[in-house]
Amino acid sequence: MESGKSQLWFFIIVCLASTAVSGTNCERGWVHFGKKCFKFSSYTATFKDAMVICNNNGARLLELQSKVEENWIDLQCRVRGYGIGVWLGLTDLQREGQYVTMSDACRPRYSNWMRGEPNNGNGNEHCAMYWITRSGWNDTVCKGKINFVSTFKDAMIFCNNLGAELLELQSKAEENWVDLQCRIRGYSYGVWLGLSDVRTEGQFVSLSDARKPRGNFRNWAKGEPSNGGNSEHCVIYWTTRIGWNDARCTDKFNVACKKQKEIAYD
Repeated sequence: MESGKSQLWFFIIVCLASTAVSGTNCERGWVHFGKKCFKFSSYTATFKDAMVICNNNGARLLELQSKVEENWIDLQCRVRGYGIGVWLGLTDLQREGQYVTMSDACRPRYSNWMRGEPNNGNGNEHCAMYWITRSGWNDTVCKGKINFVSTFKDAMIFCNNLGAELLELQSKAEENWVDLQCRIRGYSYGVWLGLSDVRTEGQFVSLSDARKPRGNFRNWAKGEPSNGGNSEHCVIYWTTRIGWNDARCTDKFNVACKKQKEIAYD
């Protein structure tokens, strides 16, 4: 879909519950199909806002997995009078042209791109939508950013107040998923990691147990940690360089909290 650089696209939101259900046991306000529960909004939003709304409902943006499911969604959209389209939980923000799902950062099992799509119109179409009037998928602009930044200490307190901890990455797969989440949210530089060498210079340990990173997973950017100015004792995941970097604890970066295998963003 061609679009002006300053245009902001709004589409209807369809959320998909994160867990499968048995029978027709969906919560009130949700619609059952197959072994899944779907929630159809009555309003439009940008991709970022739609994603946040679904996450706040314990769900994720719609990810279509078969033609049968897509036909059912198409029918639901038409009956509800949705004029143009609904967001899909797909983006190529990590690598142009390689669309992956928001839930696991993997390529979708099923796809139905319209002829000539995705085309990255104007060089800034990185989010996907289901185009109701043409019964196919299309890429369009995402727009929208979250700009919540904080010092390391304040970030730690913020997470603790949620009953969570600062993000501690344990595998490359988890890091790739976090990287995707950061990019779609517009985090321009990095997010804090729950690591510090404030006790012993050069020995970075996790805040959760004062031990070396779990699983011995590390991904320091080239030349890091460098302890620049002898004052870098906290760690960020550096989105622009896809690696870890030590930084001053008084610097300000975005915050990612982790609780029981779930990542909470703000």
